[in-house]
Amino acid sequence: MALYSIALSFDSAGTAKLLDLMCGSYMFENQIRPHLTLGMFESDSEKEVLSYFLGLVDLLEPFTLTFGNMGMFGSSYIFAEPMADPVMKENFYKTYSIFSKHFTAGDNGNYLPGRWVPHVSVGMKLSEEESQGYFEFAAENFRSFSCVACRAVVARCDPYKELFVKPLKQKKDCALCG
Repeated sequence: MALYSIALSFDSAGTAKLLDLMCGSYMFENQIRPHLTLGMFESDSEKEVLSYFLGLVDLLEPFTLTFGNMGMFGSSYIFAEPMADPVMKENFYKTYSIFSKHFTAGDNGNYLPGRWVPHVSVGMKLSEEESQGYFEFAAENFRSFSCVACRAVVARCDPYKELFVKPLKQKKDCALCG
């Protein structure tokens, strides 16, 4: 059984800002780019995951994320925290409603309704010293910024490999899509 991630990636300016926040070597060494995970699911069939992903992408909408804070999970994960957004939540529920019917939730159910914490990891598998030092620095120097979630990504998680990236459907009247 393999673990897969359904996520959103960002415009180039937002990605650059998030890359500037990244710390530690794990994400760089494993080529994990900044992303907002909408769900993690286990499956024996990569082909089936890709098929449902391609059906989902047309339902997801681009939106602006505003990052207002930094946070930590335990002592080894640091993340940028987006402010609540109704389109972000809708995209999460669309992902959950499609994938939960066909696949088992992964990552200990952390991406289930009621447990999902929207975040963009900027440091993973850090030592306690790295986490504390970076978090203190980031807390003092972090400035709010915004970016646009404009692409959907499906990735196999162990080892991390993006399998398919597809731009979100642009609406004619969408100021975000330029």
